[in-house]
Amino acid sequence: MTPDEAQRGALRAIAEVTVAFVDVVGFTELGERVEAGELRSLASRLADAASSVIDPPVRLVKVVGDAVMLSSRDTGALLEALLDLAALLRKEPGLPAVHMGMARGPAHVGGADVYGSPVNLASRLTDLARTECLLASESVRDDDANPYPWRAREVRVKGFDWPLAVYELAVNAVSPANAP
Repeated sequence: MTPDEAQRGALRAIAEVTVAFVDVVGFTELGERVEAGELRSLASRLADAASSVIDPPVRLVKVVGDAVMLSSRDTGALLEALLDLAALLRKEPGLPAVHMGMARGPAHVGGADVYGSPVNLASRLTDLARTECLLASESVRDDDANPYPWRAREVRVKGFDWPLAVYELAVNAVSPANAP
């Protein structure tokens, strides 16, 4: 909530937000080798892990199959939550690796969901992210004050006619405990 929203007593429907997805790598292929109950258990464990590391202003928006969607108006807080989650998941026995995507921009924040361009871009960046990496839009990198070791890349993203400049962070090499 911004000071203006607190004064008005209402949230703006359109707001600048950062959205992230955390997705299990190889979940579809895993689904061909294990029972449905085990897949459900893995997805539930991911959601539980995400819930255990987030605090306001970060929120768990929803679970979408083998992925969780998180959002915040505070990019740094969401990034810290993602690093905490990555560290926690590395310690969890039996959980597959994850990859993450993150984007920032104006979106409709209403009810229990978030809609708009940053949601779509974060989802597509997640699909393009390497295992144990976070792929973020330039707006995320520019909005976060932490000097993380981002690595610039260009990627082709579905729905865009040109390559996008994005930034990659190896989440297994950075954690809040050893952040710059």
